[in-house]
Amino acid sequence: MPPGSTSWPGRGSYAEISTEQLGLLDQNDLVGWITIPGTANSGLDQQSGHPALRVGRDGRVVDLTEEQGVALSFSSVLSLPALLDELPAEFDAHLGT
Repeated sequence: MPPGSTSWPGRGSYAEISTEQLGLLDQNDLVGWITIPGTANSGLDQQSGHPALRVGRDGRVVDLTEEQGVALSFSSVLSLPALLDELPAEFDAHLGT
């Protein structure tokens, strides 16, 4: 999350931002995008400001699967170990490390 994001409403390591604030995503090395199941047009590439985002053009967006997004949202002792098995490798692949 960008510097200063600790003042954002929300909880944990994620925040909701409006489409008008998508430019904030460019301040990050990597973006993990969670879509809300059953919500139409919720992918980052479906947002009106997406083409202008460097993070998207540079391939630094990880679109989490529905299962990963739900597990991350719950952040429980049951869901986090599975995420730790999957996400670091996905993040490394998108960062080129």
